[in-house]
Amino acid sequence: MNQPLQPFNYTLNVPNPAEAVTAGLQQGVQLAGLMERADLTAAQRQQTLIENQALQAKAQQQAQQQAAVKALYDKPSGERTADDYERLSATLPKEQAENIRASFDAKTKEQQRQELLFGGQVFAALRSGDRETANSMLLQRADAARNGGDGAQAKAYENAAEMAAISPENAEMFIGTTLAALPGGKDFISNVSAQSELRTNEGMAP
Repeated sequence: MNQPLQPFNYTLNVPNPAEAVTAGLQQGVQLAGLMERADLTAAQRQQTLIENQALQAKAQQQAQQQAAVKALYDKPSGERTADDYERLSATLPKEQAENIRASFDAKTKEQQRQELLFGGQVFAALRSGDRETANSMLLQRADAARNGGDGAQAKAYENAAEMAAISPENAEMFIGTTLAALPGGKDFISNVSAQSELRTNEGMAP
C-alpha cells in the first residue's frame, strides 16, 4: 500500500545569520560551563558535547542559507540561474529536503514528469511577472487535490497560491528552490532561464 504523499513545503525558514550564530555561541558557552561541573558523569559530558556540536552546526547551516538567499535576491530575477537555486536548495534543512524528495519519489514516472512540468510552468509565470496565472494554476491544483481527498496537499498548493498573489518574488524563489531539489528539476529552471534571456535580448534588439 502506498504511503500518503507529503505536501511540498514551499516556504523556507531563514533566520538572520548573525542572530543564529550569536544564539548558537551563547548556548555553546552555557553547555561548556555545564561540562566543567565535577558532578557530571562521562555520559552526561558526552551528551553535552553532542548537543553543543549540533547547535554549532545548526547555526552554521542557518548562516549558509541566509547567505544563499541574499545572493539570490541580489540578482535581478531574469539573471538567476539554475545553479543559484541549486545552491539554495542545498541549504534546506535535512528533514525538509527529505520530505520533498520522498513525496516526489512516491509518484510514478509519469506523475513525476507532470509535477516537474507543472512546477516549471508556475515558475515561468512568476519569472515573467504573471502572478495571476501562477495563482490560478496553483488554486486549480489545490481544488483537484481536495477533490481527490488529499487535504494536506491541497493546503500546500493554497499556501503557494497565496504567496504567488502577495509576494511573487518569494514564490518564485521557493518554487525554484523546490524544483532544484528534485531530480530533473534543474533542467526545467534552465529552460525557463534561457527563454527569459531570449525574450530580454529580443526586447533590446533595435
